[in-house]
Parts: sequence; C-alpha cells; structure tokens
Amino acid sequence: MKNINVKTGYSKNRDPYKAVQELLGQIKQENISFVYFCSDKKYNQKKVNDAWRKGLPNTPFIGVTSGGWAPGLGNTTGLFTDQGIKDEGMTAMSIASEKIKIAIKPIYNMSADWKGKSEAALKEAASELNVDLKILDPNKYFGLFFHFMYPMNQNFAEEVLDSYYNLAPNLLICGMGVVEFNLLKLALVPGRIHYNGGMVEKDGAVVAIVNSETPFLMERASNYKIKKGPFICSKVEGKVIGELNGEPASLSYAKETGVPVNKQGTEKMLNLKLALKHPYGIKINDQIFIRGSFIPVGENKTKLLTMYKVAEGSELYIMERTGILEDTRKMTDRIKEKLGKVSAIIYFPCASRMKMMKDEEVSYPQMAEVLNIAPMIGIHGGPEYWAGILSAATITCLAFGE
Repeated sequence: MKNINVKTGYSKNRDPYKAVQELLGQIKQENISFVYFCSDKKYNQKKVNDAWRKGLPNTPFIGVTSGGWAPGLGNTTGLFTDQGIKDEGMTAMSIASEKIKIAIKPIYNMSADWKGKSEAALKEAASELNVDLKILDPNKYFGLFFHFMYPMNQNFAEEVLDSYYNLAPNLLICGMGVVEFNLLKLALVPGRIHYNGGMVEKDGAVVAIVNSETPFLMERASNYKIKKGPFICSKVEGKVIGELNGEPASLSYAKETGVPVNKQGTEKMLNLKLALKHPYGIKINDQIFIRGSFIPVGENKTKLLTMYKVAEGSELYIMERTGILEDTRKMTDRIKEKLGKVSAIIYFPCASRMKMMKDEEVSYPQMAEVLNIAPMIGIHGGPEYWAGILSAATITCLAFGE
C-alpha cells in the first residue's frame, strides 16, 4: 500500500460554486489528509470560501488567491495546474495518507499584537498535534506559513519567522506572501487566504504544522549569481543604507551596475528592469538569498532604500541574472535525486518570475515541462519562504516522496 495518494484538478468555470464542485469531483479520494487550492483574484472570494467549506466540512484545507495584471509585469497569476500554467481559473490538490496529519490555525488582527497572536497560533497547532516545539523532529514535522505582503511594513513576515525560529528551532517553514495588484489603486493589496474555518483578509495570516511520516523535502531556485560583493553596510537607519564599503550607497550601486543614480528609480516608480537584473542578496550559511531592489533616497539621492531592514555592518551582494529555465531545471533535478520517486510537489513562486520568463522568451509549456516532475500545484505571489528564510525573486517548493 502506498504511503501517499495525490490527486489534482483544474477548473476554468467562472461560477465559484461550479468551479469548486468540478474540483471536488477531480480530487475526491478516501482518507484525505488535507487539500491545497489556488485561485485567480476574479472570483467572488466569499463564495469560493463558502463552496469549499460546504464541500469539505470535515477536511482541513488551505487556499490562496493571488496575482492579477500589474503594469510592467503583465499577468502575475500563473497557476501551476495538471494542465500546465494558466492565467485564470482555480486548481486544487488533495493529499491522502494515514501518515500525514495537519493542524491549521488562523491569525487575525496581527497589527495589534503580531508577536503574541502569531506565537499563540503556532503553539495551538503544536498542541493539536501533541508535539513539543522545542524538540520536534525536522524529518517528521514542517511548517506552512501564508501571509499578506504589507507595503508599509515589508519586514513584518520576517519578524514572525524569527519569532517562530526562537519557539521551534527545528521547524522548517515554507510558504509565501499572498498579494494582488489593484488597478484602480495602482497598488499592491492583500489577496485572500482560505482555511476550513473561514477566510483571512488584510490584517492576518495562516500557519500550519504538518506531521509527515512520508519523506518530504524543501527546495528553491533563484536564477541569480553574485556579480560583486560583499558590500559592508554603514550609516544604516532602518531600511536606509547610507554607505556601501565606505562610499555613498547609490553611487556605489551605480558604479557596479552602470546605471546612474537618476535612472535607478524612485519610491513611486521602481526601475523594474534594474530591480530584476541586479537585485541585492544576503549570505546565510554560504547560501545566497535574494532580498529585493534598491531605490535611491535622501536629500541628494546618495542613500539606498531597501525592502527589508538592514543591520549596521551587515554584508550585501549585488547580483546578476542567469537563466530562469536552466536554474529551475537544476532545482527539479535535485529534488528527483534526493527523493527518488516524487509523489507531489507544491510550488511557491515569486510573481517577478512571470516577467523574467517573458524577458527570456520562456513559454508556459517550456516551464511547465520542467516543473511537472510529479502532480503539481502553485500560484505566483511573494515573498517566498524556504526553511523559514525569506527570499524574493525565487521559487521555493515542498515535495513529497513515497
């Protein structure tokens, strides 16, 4: 008897109730451990949530809504389905195994007390699975975390993940930020996070702990390499860097990229081409994680604004692009090599990858062929998490063996 059985489905029906019914028919099986679904932003999300809760009254599930059309990026939804990559619709995966159990907990009104509420949710999930967070086995437990990307406080999710690390140092967490682009506001806005108890909107998140006796693996790919570095950050104030290696930060960045300060973008208008060509990264345990872009700020535009807080004296690297298709293929090859037989794979890709695919003329079928090493599901968003570490312009994933 197999340790795990997986079914996937895809519907492009625009009626949320009919779409969910189609998916339920496609993913139906005995002893479902949990369901994960992704949908484009055009559905009425209250009806989507109602349909799933009625269809799976006793089954744990998590669902996310993300993407949409954004200036300079195009359609950023990019659903990973059993029929390839799609711009619209809804996709779902059911995972059935007597050896997999999940505890899902919502976090509401986080801005009032992000630390207390997020830690309480993780502790509740651990209690439900009867596991001690301090000594859990990382080969049998992992975490899932979905939140909203807050433009006013990009560091919010990272603070939560740091808090979780202190509570459960062996708990590896993957997941993503859920974000949509609102054309009327011309701004990023929160997507939606669904679970079997309701729907989380705006000021909240969902965290889960999974107990799996079935082998699992977290992997990632970011199609960048180091161009120059390290650069030592100094005269730092929050997310603003005054100097890199003792030089005015924006002038140092201009020298290394060949892009003058007045062409590096502004807080209102990001230089997307530069941001995707030469983002900055940090090194953790000899691995590079992409963090985002720089924007010149200050009276003479000599300082650089970063997406996340930077510590005085910390080291940054200026990155340059490599090939998105080949680097993704290397990731899936590593997964197959480490797990052998892959039973299911859940992807958490950054929305910026949609733009990079277009830049490099990589088609949906080409990318889908590389990703489709097992029944798969995913939707674009950001930022992404790998083993509890936040990254940008990256694809992370959770793969199950047999």
